[in-house]
This record gives sequence, structure tokens and C-alpha cells, in this order.
Amino acid sequence: IKLVNNLLSGAQRALTLECLALAQKNGIDPRTAVRILLAGGARNVFLEKGVGPIVEHGDLGTGFTLELMHKDVDLACRVGDASGMTMLFGATTREIYRLAMTLEGAAAPVNTVARTIDRITGANLSEPR
Repeated sequence: IKLVNNLLSGAQRALTLECLALAQKNGIDPRTAVRILLAGGARNVFLEKGVGPIVEHGDLGTGFTLELMHKDVDLACRVGDASGMTMLFGATTREIYRLAMTLEGAAAPVNTVARTIDRITGANLSEPR
């Protein structure tokens, strides 16, 4: 279940950041977007507890590394493959964290995936406000 949890956590983190980038690129301050999303059906643990320091202060610090997230997402995808499943979202999540490791370094905090999302989208979620 640890792998399932980290796959969901990693995907949720990356998709939340991408959605906030979409909002920002269309004129909505990420802090405002977070407040609105917390009141709706998109509410998730990363929105509640993780994204605030990123959009408020550009704080990407955390103890969990990109390498550890990628390892668990990759292992979850392998378990899915061995179970005869197509891991569409898992494979996409794995590639996002692989790219983040290439750009930021494997030992970088997991929230530095925000800078990878910034580079992909042209947003600036990880910039201090």
C-alpha cells in the first residue's frame, strides 16, 4: 500500500501544480486559485497542506527527495505491469519525476517538481511572492 500511496501522492502533487500553472497563465493568482480549489471538488491533501509554502514563499523544502518519489512511482508502475494493468497515469507521473530529477538532481526535495512544472508550462509558481 506504500507504493499505492506514493503513486497517488506524486500524481496528485504534479497535477495540482500543473492546474495551478494553468490558472496562473490565465491571470489567476495561484494563492487565489488555491483558496477557490480548497472550497470545491478538487480539494486534496497537497492543496491543504503542501502547496501553500510554494505559492506563498517559493519554499520547496521537504525531507522526501525526488529520487525516493521516482523510485516508489516506478515500483508501483512495475507492480501494475506485473498485474496486467496499463499504468497510464502512473507512467506519466514517473516521467514527470524522472524529468525533475534530471533538471533538479535526485537528492532535491520532492517539491522542486514545482520548478519542473514551471519550466514545462512557462509559469512561475515556485518564485517567491
